[in-house]
Amino acid sequence: MAQGINPISALGGKGLSGAAGPQKVSGASFKEILGKSIAEVNDLQIDAETAINNLAVGKTRNVTEVMAAVEKADLAFRNLMAVRNKIIAAYKDIEQLRI
Repeated sequence: MAQGINPISALGGKGLSGAAGPQKVSGASFKEILGKSIAEVNDLQIDAETAINNLAVGKTRNVTEVMAAVEKADLAFRNLMAVRNKIIAAYKDIEQLRI
């Protein structure tokens, strides 16, 4: 064994054979976290649309602020889509295991 590398059993855990099984974690559920994330992305998109409209009608002249709002909404949406794609891929993997 290489020096400085300890086996898993040396970490104080029970290892794979003595695993206690899933443990309940307190906090928000996945559904609540996902719903909150979707709501936040929606709010950012509404803010970006409002900023664009305000620029179009002359309520603001700060193009940098409008572009920042649009980019922030775009980045949040892209991240949400990446999470969605990972969830779908995980679901498909689990579905394949059931067959």
